[in-house]
Amino acid sequence: MIPFFLVLFSAVSALNAFWNEIEIDGGKIKDISAYDGKILAAGENKLWLSKDSAENWIVSSDTQPAAAVITSGGRAYFAGKNRKFYKSEDYGQTWTETADYPSQYFTALPESLMGGLACDNQNADIVYFAGFMDYGNGPTEHSIYKSEDGGNTWNRIFLLDDSEEASISSIIAFNSGTLIFSLNPTTDPVSNSGRIYFSSDYGENISEAQHLNYGFSGGILSLARNDSEPSRLYASTYNGEIHISEDGGENWTDLNSPEGGTPIYGILFIEAGTDKTSDKILAFTQSNVYISQDGADNWDSGSLIDPEINSFLLKSAYDGSSVYIADTFGAGIYKNQGDYSNYSLKNKGIKSVGFSQVIKDYSREGLFYALSENDIYFSTDSAQTWNILKNESNMRQGGYGESLYAFDGKLYFAAKGYLKEAVKNGEASFLWSSFKADSAQGDFYSLSKDPQNDNVFYAAGDGGLFKISDMSLSENIPFFSGKFVKNIFFPKENDNSLTIALYYENKQNWLDGESPSLAYSINGGEDWDGLSLSDPLGYRFVNDSQIGYFSSDFSENIYICENYYAWKIPFSDLNSPQLIFSDENGEIKSIKYVKDSGFAPSLIISKGKDIYISLTKGDSWSQLPQGLYEAESFSAFPLIAASKSGLYKTIWQVKATDGINTSTFSLAAGNYSAVLTVPPSAFPAGTALMITPSTMSLSDIQNIKLSQIKLKIENSAGIQPSAPLSLTVNYSDSDISGLDEKKLKLFRAENSSSYSLLDSSVNEASNSLTGQINHLSIFTIAQYSPSSTSQNPLAYPVPYNPDTHISGLNFENIYPNSRVKIFNIAGELIADIRADNSGKAVWKGKNNAGNKTASGVYLALTKDLSGSKKIIKFILRK
Repeated sequence: MIPFFLVLFSAVSALNAFWNEIEIDGGKIKDISAYDGKILAAGENKLWLSKDSAENWIVSSDTQPAAAVITSGGRAYFAGKNRKFYKSEDYGQTWTETADYPSQYFTALPESLMGGLACDNQNADIVYFAGFMDYGNGPTEHSIYKSEDGGNTWNRIFLLDDSEEASISSIIAFNSGTLIFSLNPTTDPVSNSGRIYFSSDYGENISEAQHLNYGFSGGILSLARNDSEPSRLYASTYNGEIHISEDGGENWTDLNSPEGGTPIYGILFIEAGTDKTSDKILAFTQSNVYISQDGADNWDSGSLIDPEINSFLLKSAYDGSSVYIADTFGAGIYKNQGDYSNYSLKNKGIKSVGFSQVIKDYSREGLFYALSENDIYFSTDSAQTWNILKNESNMRQGGYGESLYAFDGKLYFAAKGYLKEAVKNGEASFLWSSFKADSAQGDFYSLSKDPQNDNVFYAAGDGGLFKISDMSLSENIPFFSGKFVKNIFFPKENDNSLTIALYYENKQNWLDGESPSLAYSINGGEDWDGLSLSDPLGYRFVNDSQIGYFSSDFSENIYICENYYAWKIPFSDLNSPQLIFSDENGEIKSIKYVKDSGFAPSLIISKGKDIYISLTKGDSWSQLPQGLYEAESFSAFPLIAASKSGLYKTIWQVKATDGINTSTFSLAAGNYSAVLTVPPSAFPAGTALMITPSTMSLSDIQNIKLSQIKLKIENSAGIQPSAPLSLTVNYSDSDISGLDEKKLKLFRAENSSSYSLLDSSVNEASNSLTGQINHLSIFTIAQYSPSSTSQNPLAYPVPYNPDTHISGLNFENIYPNSRVKIFNIAGELIADIRADNSGKAVWKGKNNAGNKTASGVYLALTKDLSGSKKIIKFILRK
């Protein structure tokens, strides 16, 4: 069994310290709406939903790209670019079509002119839509339509024709009947004034609002309200002005401007005070966010998003706790962090999602392929950058499961009715050819190459299992004739003597969720026998399980998983599967054995949002601190994960020591980096170490003030190093904010509020700390300030080995010049030493007679001037 070590370290505040998201642009964001931590974003290609405050995204609807989206409680609406309206009763998880647009010429407004959707906050059946009617080369028309039955029928309540030279820029509805919308001039919005319209009876009677001072200078870009105070509203203009209405939108006055003359593209009414003087408002320009906590009397400037933003119009939303900003041109969604002045990018353009497979071409350095719902992507630089694989026909055509296979610069793809071959032609292009299946062969669902013949593939599909030689059909395997074969797999390396297939009697059985069958061949596919898997824990293995994921270590075992179980099947005894993993909730998504240079052999399981890894071929497992949403496939090193939520790349390593050379492990985690040095004598050869983040909560105590850096070194096999390890942490100023750098020390955490001081030193010039580790546990960097009493004495390194730590066992935080008496567990006095003026004492592991002491548990007793006793318990181990 391979000893397994987890070396874990991360910044406490890191949101994604374990996986780096591979950002693949999926289109611009047209609109955004938020409610109670749930976010809907109208993307250029899909409608996206986040259920966890924009941390993770899933496709809400890909029926049609959304042009506008609005929410009211659990109700949601979106207007599609296909000129149809949709409604959801479960906040975007499912959608139903309600009605067509009122006219074939009626479209959603362009993002730069978007009025969008509005929903009455007291009655979710009342919906308003500001649209744009385009007659081609003729006139255009800007209108507002209202639905009183949840989007099923619509009636026009406002019409603005071309002669007005304006568009509807913002629309809001609230308070059982109040409707407010604004106009922005379509020509010269700086010189021409905008307008605001008001209705208190659901749009039956609409009047232009009055400005009581100088009027609106420039076009109106944004309106804002707060449910808790419906009488007050705010508006922003193209000329950088802020205006307020305190009577529900009928009359307006101007307020102080945060940045005169600069367009304010968005405004949010975050918190309503008892009156206007305590309202909290946010105003967004192209490069700044401004915050006022007194109703726009005074403004503070923050830092908006990033310097690359270039948007004519920002869309913003507030869910009661966080602010979300959609940059409609720059394709970004941003969320405030801690306060309203700082924002972080949550997705650089809603990414391509629904990844089901990622593979590596071992014959070409750095060449990877990934299969998503819509496209195939490739990378030639070890997953640093990705491009869509271009071709002359519809590439995707509905690939399923393990439908990609790559070797020697060629990519093979099993699609609906096709087997396609792509030959790499330069760095960014491919030449395509394809074999088209006839109607009897049906659609291909899985693909595997004959390990002993580069020109022979086996394609599994709803017509059986087919042997394809030189891109032409050569054989239909009789055993599977007429059956639905979902997966085909060769588990041995460069050896076709063993083949595994998963199949159903027909495709309908698969669609109905019936249990599949397994078969194997040990003579190159000539003869087949059944392979049975059991349901030992009663987790409903039959009827609703979905077997379909195979992997192999290529030398000893096959690995198979389905919803509830994972098995290991020895090559030597195919009829004796061993259960290695189970999950009563049926959330197992995939299993993968990863073996590559620079990466210790690892078996990985994805279960729901959790990732488990085994370095013992399934005999023992460790859960990674941070998972992924439904990861369905993993490549080899660098480890890439294909997930429902996107494509991800690890920033951690799994490596093994060789027992001869010093091993070095490094990791960059957020603002800091760490290097662990393992001497060859520390562990037996072949010992694997994994570097990952830690999630344990630690607390300050007395004279120990913690930094933002935590490290964890865990040995699941129970083996401790036989020689000290060296750990160097390179930190940033933010990691040690509020701490005295001169007083930094490395500590081992015994629990969340008990620490042992370790031998370490700080190099202020390089912002680094180096310490010695001789016992695997949880570690942190902290400011240590010794006190003048013995309130919290410390001993380090513990356990103490006098043969490897010849400088001795250190006692600190002792009362200056006091005595430290050391006893064995039987209560016999072993040594009597004295602290120096700084409160530090050192014991070299010898008794008062100068002889070495035996291994065991010892107690150190010290007193302060008051006579108060403190006892330190420690282990001496040789």
